[in-house]
Amino acid sequence: MQKILVGVPWTSAFMHTRWVDAALKMKAPGGYQIEWLRGLGWCPARRFNYLVEKATALDADLIAFLDGDVVVPSEWLEVMAKHIEQGSEVVASPVPMRGRVHEQYEPFELMAWNAVDGKVENAAGSGFAKVGYVSMSAVMMDMKVFRDNPSLMARHKHERNYREPGNTTDSLLMEDLKKCGVDVFVDPSMSVRHIHSFEIDETFSERFADWAVGQE
Repeated sequence: MQKILVGVPWTSAFMHTRWVDAALKMKAPGGYQIEWLRGLGWCPARRFNYLVEKATALDADLIAFLDGDVVVPSEWLEVMAKHIEQGSEVVASPVPMRGRVHEQYEPFELMAWNAVDGKVENAAGSGFAKVGYVSMSAVMMDMKVFRDNPSLMARHKHERNYREPGNTTDSLLMEDLKKCGVDVFVDPSMSVRHIHSFEIDETFSERFADWAVGQE
């Protein structure tokens, strides 16, 4: 039987609410043993690397990362594992932003983008597709990626503008995966919600598009 390590890179008070409810309902893919583990370390990158180390020690076949503030459908593990079985090495579900974190993005925009002709375009509306950047809040990876690239690990920048595009742990990891020749895919077919005082879903960007008016 194959193994999936489901790692939680960081935890918060959100985990005592809807996150736990969703995790308890999650279905295990047929033929897989599921292990759950919380990440340890002083920063997101270290907790990510800790989980990879533990997955390696467990001889896991797949590793899934689920942040403590996202809610995924009960079939999420099944769908992600199927993509990996069909040849994809890294597959993520796009997660909506909390509000508008940078002026180049739309309010509540789904975090999945491609660079097209020098411009950044959202990639969450094109179905299952290769993507240049996607949030690592809900992602599954084939552990073969780490076995084939032993130096691959998450990185962290100690800069005040770490929220700027290109400075996040997620964007640095996407950059390193590209250098390793690993393609990343996005599957927007399942609604992944971002927990706040309410759950933010994929409809918010259109419903609150006028939030950007006057903020340019």
